[in-house]
Amino acid sequence: MSTTEACQSRRALKPPNLGWQETDLLPYKQPGKVAFAIKTGLFILCSVTILLSSCASSTKLNAIESQPIPPTYSPTPLPASETPHPATLTPTPTFTGTSSPTFTPTSSPTQTSTITLTPTPDLLAEGISWEQASEHAGEQVMVCGPVVDGVYAAESRGKPTFLNVGLPYPEQGRFTVLIWGDDRSLFTEPPEELYHGKVICVSGQVEIYRGTAEMVVENPEQIMLP
Repeated sequence: MSTTEACQSRRALKPPNLGWQETDLLPYKQPGKVAFAIKTGLFILCSVTILLSSCASSTKLNAIESQPIPPTYSPTPLPASETPHPATLTPTPTFTGTSSPTFTPTSSPTQTSTITLTPTPDLLAEGISWEQASEHAGEQVMVCGPVVDGVYAAESRGKPTFLNVGLPYPEQGRFTVLIWGDDRSLFTEPPEELYHGKVICVSGQVEIYRGTAEMVVENPEQIMLP
């Protein structure tokens, strides 16, 4: 057989090309390298899994630690000497009346500007009536009569208090008791309220001011109640 024929017979025995080459089977022809690659991949996968688990645990732990701790309350025991007593309910009596009394006033009281009160005979004997005060100007006398009205002039100079006896202001024939602001604090109550509607006897010197008799009082002892 010639050389040419021998070469052709070898080509006829070679398997047909199936679309892949022998070089593609090189990795599979080296089992040691394949096992190393598999181990390396498994190691990397385990490392990544452990790392992710560690990060998740750390995040969960931080979230738990960041939450505020709720306060704890402990009941305060009662002292040994104190024992709780149950509340006692007292029944409230009920009353049922067959009829309610009614009161009908027969007449309504009326207020008049002039109060007529009669002093006691003892003080009247010692003093004079308020109607006669203007006749004793400049004299030290005791004047008696009812206080019909009074006013505290806090905005006026000297802050005077006026007690009008016998007739109300501005009647010309009245008798006026004058208490200056410096002496007002000596009285336990406001004089215009303390003596209103009462009969008083005032001791002092009678003065005439703008045609009206008046008397200055410097202390409560000058005014007496019969």
